Amino acid sequence: MMAENNRESVTPVAERLGLPQKKLPAQIFGRYRKLFTQKRDYALMNEKARDSFGKKERDPKDLDTALEKLFASGSGVWKKNLMLAKLQTQWGSVVGNHIAQHTSVGSYSDGLLVITADSPVWATQLTYMVPQLKKVISQRLQGLPVTQIRVTGPQSSAGRHRGNRRGL
Repeated sequence: MMAENNRESVTPVAERLGLPQKKLPAQIFGRYRKLFTQKRDYALMNEKARDSFGKKERDPKDLDTALEKLFASGSGVWKKNLMLAKLQTQWGSVVGNHIAQHTSVGSYSDGLLVITADSPVWATQLTYMVPQLKKVISQRLQGLPVTQIRVTGPQSSAGRHRGNRRGL
């Protein structure tokens, strides 16, 4: 048994790895060359970053400029959500302050804008204003395509008008 352990330690590395003797140096030194190249590239990148520190292109941007670029890119979710928030904050100027006290922007999805009214009377009144609302919203918020507006009234609970029926 002791002879077998000695025999394994004496076996050439090329045999243990199953490689021809001529490919062994390329295999070993190839790994070191790759590691050295990665470290050298990393050092060059760090040196370039140090050399360009403080130059005009490397100065940090203002937060508002960075956010503006983020929101202005394409017609993505960020832009639509920003436009919806803008509509919610400017709702009083879109429909008038008196109507805005009784209505609010509910939700927006795929061109459908849902407006919630605090009573059925206000919901009916706002339903008659839908064509005008579409026009005003399209003029003020060009990044928010509104193809349909749905006006909803207050949601009533199922047992709200039944009264107390415990004794029955």
